[in-house]
Amino acid sequence: MHHLRAIDPPPRRPAGVQEIIWSTRAPEAALQVHEGYEWLYVITGQLRLVLGDHDLVLRAGEAAAFDTRLPHWFDRFG
Repeated sequence: MHHLRAIDPPPRRPAGVQEIIWSTRAPEAALQVHEGYEWLYVITGQLRLVLGDHDLVLRAGEAAAFDTRLPHWFDRFG
């Protein structure tokens, strides 16, 4: 089961910014496609991002931004 805590918007953050905290690891899911644009910033730990044909690991302080019409999936890593 994938457990998330989302705060929308979190205190002292710009409106529309969402913080997601993973408490457990999710099984790898099918890539998702939808309208929109996503921007991810890793505060602590590591995040695995599958984006099209790319399989990336983002570390604390790194970010990614992409058009969500590109197949994607992400979860904590490590």
